[in-house]
Amino acid sequence: PLKEALQKSAEIAEALEKAHQRGIIHRDLKPSNIMLTPEGHVKVMDFGLAKQVVPAEGIGSQEQTISASLTKTGATLGTLAYMSPEQLRGEVVDTRSDIFSFGIVLYEMLTGVHPFKKDLPMQTGNAILSEAPPPLSQYTDNIPILLQHTVRKTLAKSAGERYPHIEDLLVDLRSLKRQLESGPSRQAAYPRRTSRAGWYVAGAILVVVLIVGAWFGLGGPTTRTLEAPLTPVPLTAYQGSEFSPSFSPDGNEVAFSWNGEDESNFDIYRKLIGPGAPLRLTSHPATDYWPTWSPDGHYIAFLRDIGAGKAGIFLIPSLGGVERQLADKDIREWFADMWRFDRLAWSPDGKWLVVSDRAAAEHAFSLFLLSVATREKRRITFPPEISVFGDHGASFSPDGRSLVFVRSSGGHVGDLYSLALSEQLTPQGEPTRLTFENRGTPLDPIWTPDGREIILASGNVWSDMRLWRLAASGPVGLRPLASIGAGTAHPAVSKQGLRLAYSQLASNSNIWRIEISSSEGEATSPVRFISSTRRDYGARWSPEGRRIAFTSERSGSPEIWVCDSNGSNPVQLTSFGGPQVDWPGWSPDGKLLAFNCSAPGQRDIYVVNANGGAPQPITTDPADDSMPSWSRDGKWIYFQSNRTGQPQVWKIPANGGEAVQVTKDGGTSAFESPDGEFLYYAKERGTTSLWKFAVEGGEEHRVLDSVSYTHFAVAGGGIYFIPGDGRSIQFLSFITGETKPIVSIEEPVGFQLSVSPDEKWILYTQQDQTGTDLMLVENFR
Repeated sequence: PLKEALQKSAEIAEALEKAHQRGIIHRDLKPSNIMLTPEGHVKVMDFGLAKQVVPAEGIGSQEQTISASLTKTGATLGTLAYMSPEQLRGEVVDTRSDIFSFGIVLYEMLTGVHPFKKDLPMQTGNAILSEAPPPLSQYTDNIPILLQHTVRKTLAKSAGERYPHIEDLLVDLRSLKRQLESGPSRQAAYPRRTSRAGWYVAGAILVVVLIVGAWFGLGGPTTRTLEAPLTPVPLTAYQGSEFSPSFSPDGNEVAFSWNGEDESNFDIYRKLIGPGAPLRLTSHPATDYWPTWSPDGHYIAFLRDIGAGKAGIFLIPSLGGVERQLADKDIREWFADMWRFDRLAWSPDGKWLVVSDRAAAEHAFSLFLLSVATREKRRITFPPEISVFGDHGASFSPDGRSLVFVRSSGGHVGDLYSLALSEQLTPQGEPTRLTFENRGTPLDPIWTPDGREIILASGNVWSDMRLWRLAASGPVGLRPLASIGAGTAHPAVSKQGLRLAYSQLASNSNIWRIEISSSEGEATSPVRFISSTRRDYGARWSPEGRRIAFTSERSGSPEIWVCDSNGSNPVQLTSFGGPQVDWPGWSPDGKLLAFNCSAPGQRDIYVVNANGGAPQPITTDPADDSMPSWSRDGKWIYFQSNRTGQPQVWKIPANGGEAVQVTKDGGTSAFESPDGEFLYYAKERGTTSLWKFAVEGGEEHRVLDSVSYTHFAVAGGGIYFIPGDGRSIQFLSFITGETKPIVSIEEPVGFQLSVSPDEKWILYTQQDQTGTDLMLVENFR
């Protein structure tokens, strides 16, 4: 059973933790060396092949000498079927070798099957060295996503891709164990044979279940009914973008943020449900967002960007009038993500607001209670300080005794948590994890008025966002809202009137091409090149210039596609069917493509054959790894990662192995020069500066003062780039050192810029349609 497997595996990990803390590697962990006491507790036995690798504080020199003499470097000792790859190769091993052996044991506990066992020992050894274990879903269908990721990470071929320490593994095991204990018991589904009589019994049971289900569904003794399709209608259809609706207490009005008919600035508006113009409440030149109606309907709280990395928390009478600033708060450096992370929440009694803020610049974002009367701020959550985004997006339960919120460790990594509160709103214990999903960070959670469900958005980018239901009582998984499509976020549910409102994205991007018509860098006007009724973006020329890789949603989800250099013969290369997949990058020989994928729950780097095949993960670290590009010699893949808490450029061997940090003071979107001498990279996300340093080592040097962080391409003659204003493509010549514009751009530009190897063509992504409306669903249940 799953609960028992987690309990036993946690005890095994605790035993290894004690050994590792004293610098001892077991090196022969296997089921026959794991015993159970009469009370059912785990004992890890037989340290006959153990080795002291790190002198532990307090251990005498005699013990060190004895343990060190048990074996020698280069000896292949242990039980073959449970050895790590490095152990099989006779290499020096460390504690991560025990983690691999532990992963095999855990895999067996969950499935009853050894992940690598073959008929012959040599075949088993080869499988450990070179074959991926079958997915757990092949044997059982109830393994949580996080546990699947945990098993995959323990069984990584490269020690550098496993958990660095057994303590890190224990954190995930204990979290899963607590989550299962807080919800209904689940039994693992094990493969087994069933007799003919057993099938008859099973068939009879199925008939009974169907009859009972029909009875309940047709009005038997329960209030549960089948979920009916929802019928959304436009609540607003204005020029520009309307975001983040909030219902008045009676459910007859909404407050929202809108950038106006001239799309010049976001302000706060209110509007009656039905026909009629909105009432403008604010007119400050700064950006106003996330309005939230007070429980008594008298005020609307909202956020305003006040500069210097701060947002002001304001109150305004709901009928309009004088604003009052309650406090300010830190906002995340990437302004584009403000709509995702900073939602305010009123306590049911109207005395407190919950805000996402941080105690100091170096801390993760936490949840704070802000008194509306006294402006007192009180911290109520304490996320791990390694988090990049921390806690955000809080919502009070109808009775005020629970708080649901999002805990994110990166831009696309997070889950939903619930925190119990006393009558005085003090935390009661640690937060409970509610989701173990694989659809990107959940956002904007909000309770239904009966307190039974939570409505939320989830996805990696706007176009991928969808609305989901989650039972508030336990971990039973997310269910999509019927007939509500993608590109949806910011759900709001009225406390009366059974209404649902949300933001709906109307967006389409296409790949445009520019011809550079002379040696002077003059260019023709842009023309649409690769397009469909869905989003196409992020094109990259192949090294020989005969093919183009790009991301497209034309199959229903973002996938990597490849076409000929003239845009013809598009072929879908990946089929992940949901997770965000983008940023293709060609290997120097044109045979492989590296790309981002969020399938494990965070972004990782994958590699796939450019002619088709199964993609293989290159990174498996819990951090967010993205934006891959190859070194010119094909030996390394550069990528951006937040492993240190802020975006930095890293590199990893193209065949997998230990990742190495490249930049120290911030870095993203890195590319080597065609001659392989310099690495060029943007300093940070958004509008930023472009830097370089020698690949062989040296000081970094500023190259450009203003560039959009994904909008540059390093060619043989210079750098093509889009400056921060996004209105032109310019060229920095390596020969003259001069910069000049080569073509103007009228519409907003999406990420990635690519230049053909002969420098005759430029590809870029253009947002040909963009905007956001508010949608309304009546009789929402």
